Amino acid sequence: MSNPSLSQRYTHNDDAEMTHLYQRYSGAIQTYLTRMVGARELAEDLCHDTFLKVWCHWSKRQPNANIASWLYRIATNTAIDALRKRRFQAISLNTEIRVNNTTVEETVEVKDTLERLLAALPEQQRTPILLQIYGGLTIQEMADRYGCTSIAIRMRMFRARKHMQNVYIYEDSLTNN
Repeated sequence: MSNPSLSQRYTHNDDAEMTHLYQRYSGAIQTYLTRMVGARELAEDLCHDTFLKVWCHWSKRQPNANIASWLYRIATNTAIDALRKRRFQAISLNTEIRVNNTTVEETVEVKDTLERLLAALPEQQRTPILLQIYGGLTIQEMADRYGCTSIAIRMRMFRARKHMQNVYIYEDSLTNN
């Protein structure tokens, strides 16, 4: 996603440039926010808030920074603030999961399991997974935005997967006993 010419293109708080930026990224940002907060209407509001913050703080960004990473960081912080205010920590995966030769009930069960496992993750582990899967950010881009090393991001993601696996195994053992 790194595109230096894109970063250089958006140099002013120009209406046309901001419109282009919004048109290019708003759909992906809104999808990401929907997965973070679990409510499409709230995600729409947060998406607009994100781009309002982008507009207001455009001159404060690092000129050579990856614009997509910066947008996702603002979106993440906006969502976290909203979640804290509402004390709402559920995540909804509003995507259809297609698995070969499965019934609708089995597909729904898989989706519910994934939602539950993701919701059980601490925020610090959940966010990098969502940014990579739905935001398309690389580990290095996330590390740059978080101000840490790529090893730290990899470790968070490893711990998240391990945590999800342990929760799944534990829940499975409870249902089979």
